[in-house]
Amino acid sequence: MPGRTSIFGQVLTITLFVAVAVVVLSLLIAFPAAYILARRNFRFKSLLLLLYFLPMVIPQMTYGIPLATTLYRYGVGGSVLGVILAVMVPMVPLAVFILMPFFEQISVNLEAAPRFWRQPAQIFRRILFPLMIPGILTRAS
Repeated sequence: MPGRTSIFGQVLTITLFVAVAVVVLSLLIAFPAAYILARRNFRFKSLLLLLYFLPMVIPQMTYGIPLATTLYRYGVGGSVLGVILAVMVPMVPLAVFILMPFFEQISVNLEAAPRFWRQPAQIFRRILFPLMIPGILTRAS
């Protein structure tokens, strides 16, 4: 019986690690992407939004098998890194679409006003990030 308990503990630990890693990595990728998509207008923006939206619309089996094949081809299939990468495929677009409305509701004037006396990093740290905490918590849950 002690062997089953230790295996269960290992599985639970790896599962928690994968979950936390996916949340953190998807937020790191989605945060700047959502900011750019919410604030900027550029030529192929609608096409890029469509590409972000595809993994959420297309059934997972459609891209899951080719993704697994690709991960095994490059030697990460069956590893924790492979699981993290596979789970991030639908999670990054979801994070982008959750964070975009939060950026859109923040007035551009809040960013523009302190540009005279603050650096972009300070604007992010003192203005944008505190206003984005509800969006980050929504995505992280």
